[in-house]
Amino acid sequence: MSPFGSHLLVSRWWGEYLTCTQFIFPRAKYPLGLTIIYDNDILYQTVGTKGGESMRDKGIRTRERVLAGATEIFHRQGFSGTSIHDLIRVTGVKKGNLYHYFSSKEEMGLQVLSRARDDFFRFLENSLQGDRPSVQLANHFDSIIRYHESRNLVGGCIFGNTALEMSDRNDTYRDVIHSVFEEWRRRIRDVLKSAVRFGEVRKDLDPEAMARNIVATVEGGIMVARASRNPADLKACLAVLAGILGIDGETVTHGGKQTG
Repeated sequence: MSPFGSHLLVSRWWGEYLTCTQFIFPRAKYPLGLTIIYDNDILYQTVGTKGGESMRDKGIRTRERVLAGATEIFHRQGFSGTSIHDLIRVTGVKKGNLYHYFSSKEEMGLQVLSRARDDFFRFLENSLQGDRPSVQLANHFDSIIRYHESRNLVGGCIFGNTALEMSDRNDTYRDVIHSVFEEWRRRIRDVLKSAVRFGEVRKDLDPEAMARNIVATVEGGIMVARASRNPADLKACLAVLAGILGIDGETVTHGGKQTG
């Protein structure tokens, strides 16, 4: 929290400096009439950059660019396999500026995982669509295939990768990964419960156990397909799941979203 609230209008100077609690702002940098903002230990000025973009907006945009670059390289190389020099090269940000936004590589990695988690939850929301539970599952499987094909199977699943790499070494990372798998399992379970209720799968199906099996099979299929560089391996895993569930395996294997 800012010691002077969310912002301060520069309206009075004491000699060459504006003083506010423990902060001293040089007069040459902050002229009269300029609003400055203090937020999360970072100073932003609201006017004065080219094109009307504020320093705060520029800082946010730079941070987003750093996170986007870090996400891709962590996805491909893992957290341990990515050095600070790799991050500097990919993001185009100097080392000092990198630590301006993140206190450590570990903090950056946690932010990357948190963003990836939020993106994946949106993916679940968008892919589990359809007018019947069986259609929702078929569309979900198809969306998984299309996503990994669009990346040419490079990188695999960032959550599966991180579970293997970091679960025994970093409890904070492990907690994020666990929350992803649990939410994925929960959403699949709820769809399966509806499928049982509407008679789309056999009545003795255990939605909880099957949901865990689906998550584990998808993760394994992604890993095998990544190693072989052949999407047919992932498609085969999902087709078996579709067959067990009695949904349209043809659509899952060959792609093509169902609506009903």
